[in-house]
Amino acid sequence: MRKWLRILLLTALFPLFSCVGQKEDPEEFDPSENTEEPSGALEGTVFYRRVLALGFTATWCQYCPNMSEALEEAAAQRPGRIIPLSVHYMDELSPSEAAALCSAFSVTEYPSLIFDLDGGTLNGGKDASRIVEYVDNALTAAPCGISAESKVEDGTLKLDVIVKAVKDATYTVAAAWAQDGVSVAQQAGFGPGYVCKAVLRGYLDPGAEGRALHPLKEGDEGMVSFQAAIPDFENLYIVVYVLEDGKAVNAIRLTPGEIIQFEYEKTE
Repeated sequence: MRKWLRILLLTALFPLFSCVGQKEDPEEFDPSENTEEPSGALEGTVFYRRVLALGFTATWCQYCPNMSEALEEAAAQRPGRIIPLSVHYMDELSPSEAAALCSAFSVTEYPSLIFDLDGGTLNGGKDASRIVEYVDNALTAAPCGISAESKVEDGTLKLDVIVKAVKDATYTVAAAWAQDGVSVAQQAGFGPGYVCKAVLRGYLDPGAEGRALHPLKEGDEGMVSFQAAIPDFENLYIVVYVLEDGKAVNAIRLTPGEIIQFEYEKTE
């Protein structure tokens, strides 16, 4: 009788034990708790989504630091969701791709901000509420998954990126390198010693246009590789974003030598 009583007691308590330790924070989610779904994500989850915020700025522009402040304010409201990249134009921090990027998105005023490389989102970049609104809208769609591994060999940065599709699609992958905490001799409106953040320094081969993957079926993976000789690794990090029909649908940030696995978050 005691044996059957123990069995009944354990059966009654099992549902309670199975709920203990359930994680709602996507950064703490343990993928081993779930099984693979045909979409490529895990059961009860979607891939973690980040928004690319491409800002156009310059040290001669006295209002441009306002864009950095707006991005920081929005990031505080939506932590972990925004990856900024600052494109300097016609100053000492301008990357070689600056003129082409300004032309591609018809940027004529500074500062300007574009979300996910969607030209239709071009705005003045000084409104944190608008940034938050775009992020919230972007989170309504299930993004593709991104994992990446970077390493440095003889001054060359090498990067392997894997994209996992959640639908039948053709993706393009681009990888940029950027630096934080770059001091400039003079920032209009602020004087000398101003520190610039998220400064785009260049793209890994083949450039801003990215490298196209073969069309993927739902749940399939595709891999692309990049490399570039980097002159300065101080405060350097890499931004990888995936494009679908010319617009970014997800992005990640990593440092040289870092490995990032697919990241998930629970659905509502």
